Amino acid sequence: GTYSVTAQLTSNGKTVTSNAVTIVVDRTPPQVVVSTLVPAPSASDVVLVAPIVAGFSEPLLPSTVTSTTITIQTASATTLPTTVSLSGDGKTATLAITSDKGITLDQAFTGTFSSSITDLAGNPLAHLATAWSWDVPAWIKYAPLNSNSPPLLAVGSNYQPIVAYTVCGPGTPASSCPTIMHVAVSDGQAWNDIGIPGTGAITTDAAIFVDAQNHPIVAWGDETTSGVGEVIFAAWDGTAWQSTTYPPIVLSAAEGVNVDDIALTLDGTGHPVVAYRADIFNPSTKTDIYVASWTGTAWNTSFGAVGDPSSKTFDIVLNDQNEPIVSVVDTTNNSGVFLWTGSSWASTAGAGATNASVALDASGNPVMLNSVTTNWVPEHLTNGTWLPTVSIPVPSSTTSSSPSIANTTDRLPVVAWYDPAQSPSAIGLARWTGTAWDNRAGFANGGNFPNGFPPQLIVDARNAMWIAWAENQKIYVWMSNY
Repeated sequence: GTYSVTAQLTSNGKTVTSNAVTIVVDRTPPQVVVSTLVPAPSASDVVLVAPIVAGFSEPLLPSTVTSTTITIQTASATTLPTTVSLSGDGKTATLAITSDKGITLDQAFTGTFSSSITDLAGNPLAHLATAWSWDVPAWIKYAPLNSNSPPLLAVGSNYQPIVAYTVCGPGTPASSCPTIMHVAVSDGQAWNDIGIPGTGAITTDAAIFVDAQNHPIVAWGDETTSGVGEVIFAAWDGTAWQSTTYPPIVLSAAEGVNVDDIALTLDGTGHPVVAYRADIFNPSTKTDIYVASWTGTAWNTSFGAVGDPSSKTFDIVLNDQNEPIVSVVDTTNNSGVFLWTGSSWASTAGAGATNASVALDASGNPVMLNSVTTNWVPEHLTNGTWLPTVSIPVPSSTTSSSPSIANTTDRLPVVAWYDPAQSPSAIGLARWTGTAWDNRAGFANGGNFPNGFPPQLIVDARNAMWIAWAENQKIYVWMSNY
């Protein structure tokens, strides 16, 4: 219980009483509150990099809560390196695994608590009667979605995927299926289809991103009633699709009557920067690639055309100064980047890439995959020259194709590709560790044959790797736990 204690001294008939002191007599050991454990006991499909949390029945002595008194072990008895933090009220411990080196998944993990953990009165933590174990797979596999085209993928700050994909109307034969875009948002358990962002939206010339509220925004090409090309945007507000958040980007008559492809990135403030290719009559009569950025109130189209009317694929990133970099592979298979100098575009060819996917290196320079050699080698542009970023080629087969590249938060390259050498064919994934390629996740396959398009590749803020691809009239979204 809690007691208020005073001391009294009587001398020569006089009594002096001290100030009261509160004393708590505590002989009750603290306990782990099982309902607070994250992951829950016996949980499956657990994300390796997600926080591990345990709550307690009373405040603990902070000095007794460390990475040696709360440990995470694999089924093979390997203790994982972790960091442990205790909440301000002393009742919640949060752990993070700091390295997955040497781990082989799928595997069960177990959390244990030492009896040297005590409460503030020194009572040791009671033994946890329920085994705290959970399963961590190599891949977190989301349910496939029926679709007749490759997906568009985005990942929110809540680390949940959002996909744009096309579906057929009820009773429509697959051979004549209209390419009507739908968007689905995952809550971690199931997909929630939030409908059609706009009429005529198709994934082959569209792009998707996520705002600060984890709401999707879709951009696609269309044509105005007066026959001029435009880029249209639809933003999900949590209830319905809105067309007024971002007004359309309308091309001039000289720029083209249609927009046949779009690439998109976000600047440091979360505003979109979009690259779009225009054509006059059809995609074989292209005019150029144009760039526009959102100022917060309007589109800034002063970047104009990059100066490439013959691109086959293109992509866009921003350097550390928020300046756009547009990468291209031309119809003649010439490849390189266009750099914004502040007033005009400057081009550097010779990247040797077969896909325009682009990332950044540690210095903010563009990185593309040189495919002149047998296997791809990431190369960065420095002082006008493309130089190898890493010393070892990507561990793909000689028949692999359609590579996509991204970078981790510390600017190390990650590559995904289509690999027909697998049986059946599959999507490969590898991360550069600084000394070698880590491809422990293996190959992704939904049970049939991927369609050979470049897989969608995203590395989120936790450095978790996401891929999405189309396969046998379905799209798949998987996240690697490596």
